[in-house]
Amino acid sequence: MQKMLLVVSEDIRTLLVKMAERIHNLRTIQYHNDPEKAHHIAEESLFIYAPIAARLGLYAFKDALETLSFRTLDFDAYLKITGELAHYTAEQEEFLTQSIQKLKALLPSEYHDKISYRIKKPYSIYRKMQERYSESIFEMYDIFAIRILTRDITDCYAILGNIHGAFSPVPGRFKDFIAVPKLNGYKSLHTTVLGLAGKNNQPVEIQIRTQEMDYHAEHGVAAHVLYKQFGDDMTTKQALQEVLSTLADGLLETQSSTLREKIRPTIFVLTPQGDIRELPQGAGPVDFAYSVHSDVGYHTI
Repeated sequence: MQKMLLVVSEDIRTLLVKMAERIHNLRTIQYHNDPEKAHHIAEESLFIYAPIAARLGLYAFKDALETLSFRTLDFDAYLKITGELAHYTAEQEEFLTQSIQKLKALLPSEYHDKISYRIKKPYSIYRKMQERYSESIFEMYDIFAIRILTRDITDCYAILGNIHGAFSPVPGRFKDFIAVPKLNGYKSLHTTVLGLAGKNNQPVEIQIRTQEMDYHAEHGVAAHVLYKQFGDDMTTKQALQEVLSTLADGLLETQSSTLREKIRPTIFVLTPQGDIRELPQGAGPVDFAYSVHSDVGYHTI
């Protein structure tokens, strides 16, 4: 991961390729001839790659990494959750359809471009079940969220006002990530309301955002870098430094004490040509010289 940080400093696209390569490996990991190695790859993907993808706002990558790793690490739990999810989705389809129809009737058409719903991913459900000691997804009410896409920020708040005026908001469930975005740049309004549809006053989460916010929510740093949308006052190099800083912070956050024990302490030194040399922690200039070439080492004082 430290090597990757250094390589990424040359070109941020390296990171995107690295993430995509890992997802590709996970898609065929069931055919790996070494189960222990396959388990290690999935564990590393889940506990290091996925959190960094999340920190950089690469949610499409994060979801793929988590789902594929989870399938490898705990196949029985994965089957149980995906099976229950398919059944629950079919059961909730009428409720979700009615909810969307009610919102379309409530909101002026010029306020919104699209109203749909998203389903929580299997690994996110698994983690929530662990946190809440739930035995089944049927005990959870935030499996689904209705997503409303608008044209501009003003419409986001206008829609929120309409919804809160017509339905009962659940206290403590409103979050304004537009005024205060997440560290990875994610922006959206989140609220949970009661009485939208159905007979049991079922709560439902509603996310309100612009089309641009939705695109950035899926592609995160990739959207920023590829389209250079960091702002006119920021050079590409400064933007890249911000990304690297975020990546480094994400790496530190994911290294639990257990992971730190697994990682061999090393240092990385750049040659004048920009090549990376990996040396044991505590190595000195003479060790570096030998790593370049034995003749260089023999003549180094």
